[in-house]
Amino acid sequence: MQKLLILAIMMDLTALFLELVATIIILVAKPFSLLKLSCIFGLRSLWIVIHTWVELLRAAVLFHVNILWRFIVWGFALISLPVRVLTALQRERMVSFTFSIYDVASMFRVVKISFVFHIYVIFPRCHQF
Repeated sequence: MQKLLILAIMMDLTALFLELVATIIILVAKPFSLLKLSCIFGLRSLWIVIHTWVELLRAAVLFHVNILWRFIVWGFALISLPVRVLTALQRERMVSFTFSIYDVASMFRVVKISFVFHIYVIFPRCHQF
């Protein structure tokens, strides 16, 4: 019986020792865990601030670049407008000239066809095939 009591006391002392070791580990590790959490919080806050400033700077620069680009495009469009108008007028003149030549050629073709038709109708015996 005495051996069982000593064994129970030893098991109880072992459990108390393990609980003491676990408590010491938690107490030692807890400040490092808090330090890690504070460092992560600081780094995330710094990253948010840096990212916000970079986005703000990018937006400010791209806004002015976009305005400058639109001025360049409008300036080029206004400068090239007379050249485009003259080119369009010349193209229009060429198209009308081409259509007038086509009308004259088609008119001669009709006359030629009607002339040949009249020859065959009027003089059918002259051309024997």
